[in-house]
Amino acid sequence: MMNLRNELKKQLSFIETSCALYDKGNIYEALRIAVALRVIFHDTKKSTSILTQLDIKGKIRLITTIGSQMTHEELAEIKASQNLFLMSHIPLMLTPLGVKPLLENHDSSEVTVAEKWWNELVLINQTAFSRKDIVLVAANEDGGAHVEPKPSAKTKNLKASQGKFIIKRGFQQVSKELIEHHLPIIRQIGYEVLHSKMLLQVVADT
Repeated sequence: MMNLRNELKKQLSFIETSCALYDKGNIYEALRIAVALRVIFHDTKKSTSILTQLDIKGKIRLITTIGSQMTHEELAEIKASQNLFLMSHIPLMLTPLGVKPLLENHDSSEVTVAEKWWNELVLINQTAFSRKDIVLVAANEDGGAHVEPKPSAKTKNLKASQGKFIIKRGFQQVSKELIEHHLPIIRQIGYEVLHSKMLLQVVADT
């Protein structure tokens, strides 16, 4: 019989390795993080997540670095009132090298049940995206486990350019295009998973 705790440990090790490589500059390791997250958390009619097989998806609690949650309607209202095209609730920062996740430098580490955490809204970009939405786009259509030749509107929306930002470096100006912002968001999600004590405790003795 398959040892599911060992399988969970394996997927967490994949996330840890990809997070380390991402931090060294290989931002597309976020796609591998997404695949492991899908295996751990995502349930369909044809496949069952590791957490559901372990019967702990409704019990295990994870940290969330986005603070208080808002509904789709509240997100839309804020977006409209502030004329925003993009609003991330996952903590990101603009740097001369592009958009970076804040990782431990966040304002909140509230703990929430895995099922709620998975479906928590983290981004608004014409539409609202949950962690689940972003991970599935990366894994199912953007090359994590599959490349979709005709990507969905949701995938196009998530990957679309948000324009450019300019940072002054001495007497020079550095211009960076805001694209593929789902990648640093997935890296931040990886941080949340790897720092969730209850989840790590499940595999601590394997």
